[in-house]
Amino acid sequence: MRGRARHRVTWSVSALTLLGAAMLAPPAQARALSAAVHPDAPFTLSISGIDRDGTAVSVPASVYSQSGESFLSGGNSVSVPAGNYVVAAPIWRPADGSTQTLVASEVHVSGDTNVTLDAQGAVPMAASLIAPGTTAGPQTVELCLAAGGDVNAVAGFLVQTPGTVFVQPMTGKGLRTVYQTFWQGPGTLYDVAEAFSGGIPTGMFVHANPAAMAKVHVQLRAEENVTPLRAVLATYDKCGTTTEPVTSLPAGYTDFRTPGEWSTDLNFGPKPSKIQRDLFKDAVYKGAHQYSDIFDSAAAGPGAVFPVIDGSTIEYSPGNLFSDPVVRVSFDCEGRASIRLSRSATTVKKSNLTFCGKTTVFSAHVIKKTFYDLNVNGQRFNPSGKVPAGALLSPKVSLNWRFPFAPVRHHLINVQAAPVTVTRFVPQGLSFHNDSPGGTTTQVRCFVLRGGGEPVATPRYRLKRVAFQASFNDGANWHPLAATLHGSFWVVKVHNPPSGFVSLRSIVTDVHGDSTTETILRAYLTPAG
Repeated sequence: MRGRARHRVTWSVSALTLLGAAMLAPPAQARALSAAVHPDAPFTLSISGIDRDGTAVSVPASVYSQSGESFLSGGNSVSVPAGNYVVAAPIWRPADGSTQTLVASEVHVSGDTNVTLDAQGAVPMAASLIAPGTTAGPQTVELCLAAGGDVNAVAGFLVQTPGTVFVQPMTGKGLRTVYQTFWQGPGTLYDVAEAFSGGIPTGMFVHANPAAMAKVHVQLRAEENVTPLRAVLATYDKCGTTTEPVTSLPAGYTDFRTPGEWSTDLNFGPKPSKIQRDLFKDAVYKGAHQYSDIFDSAAAGPGAVFPVIDGSTIEYSPGNLFSDPVVRVSFDCEGRASIRLSRSATTVKKSNLTFCGKTTVFSAHVIKKTFYDLNVNGQRFNPSGKVPAGALLSPKVSLNWRFPFAPVRHHLINVQAAPVTVTRFVPQGLSFHNDSPGGTTTQVRCFVLRGGGEPVATPRYRLKRVAFQASFNDGANWHPLAATLHGSFWVVKVHNPPSGFVSLRSIVTDVHGDSTTETILRAYLTPAG
């Protein structure tokens, strides 16, 4: 489970990079942005282009094998082994200097091969919307290859000015084309998209009616994060990607979306070129239904990342200590952690790690088979500058784990998660500022998560004790909370103080002696009622 979430997060970022490269690099200066090195690649694949007027042009081509391996991104020549490939590129039309055509071809290579991507006879793609008083935004078109369970963005482009984009129809196994655009009204977005499987369609005219679209109420909450939001990327059907105009929208707005699967990727950072924090949500929306998408909700706390035993070492990566409890898939470079592994009173190893630094994983070689304590203390910081007093919720998170060690051997991959837990706290009914009025009662849903998903199965023992506590003076004193089990989560009621902050703690033990104590300081705010 350690690497899966990050892969999902980065996909739409790479898609945006691909679109940006196609949009910004002139054909005459096209170069290979990335290419794998293959010593067994004896054949040269050369790519040229012809625009819609019949003019020969240079192309920034991409080359993928049918298995989804990238050989070229943004060039016109590459060495490849014998096999079947997808070759695609946006073809510029010099006559107008801006319009492009998406052209692709499936190619079998058994020797040096020349491929010409010909845009002559291309057909238009466009969309219309029944929503007076709105302004049309940019359009994107993207070609993707589904292989091995992954979706790879092969080639695409973005047209900044509203109008028509062009594609050259073709059929291809595993290929998918997505067309995306949006309109903007007062406090409202209309995200329109269409997906086509089996290649590039013979024209696509999308007629969108808000009454048949999904109505999504989006809220970007305050107080949880102080780093500026730099970009919101919307991806349809795991393929097409567009950048939302968030700078001109309020923190809460309505987003009408074409029914289907949408991925939303929020990028935060001190500057647009330096993204420090990322929130990612993937959801399927039905037409004529209403939804609520909340980001930056309290209480930010540990994600489902657990210490693991890798052969004869104990490892833990703390970069997911401040996860959004609703979104749950994210990465965060805005923190640091001190980690200490001990056996009784003996310190085995201690380290200080900065998230996204050179070393991001705590690793300690262990010899004795006995119980160990792994203590993790995380602290957030704001790379944009000094955090104003009281502006940041969940500033500190700690995890105190106790579990037994025994070497994991005799497996193809000797990795096993420790039989411990983390708790995800989700306070109900918080406002836009992640607060609940002082003197009121807040219900908090508490999800106790257990490890698993590693190559070697994680032992799972019956839980012996599950307890919750609250503090109203930053952890100086703790008060027990009565908990009621509701299916997959517990519910506790917190009687909020007249003003200040509420800190939360969970204590979980099992019958085998494994235990977890988790603490989130200043989980949410209670302003004076």
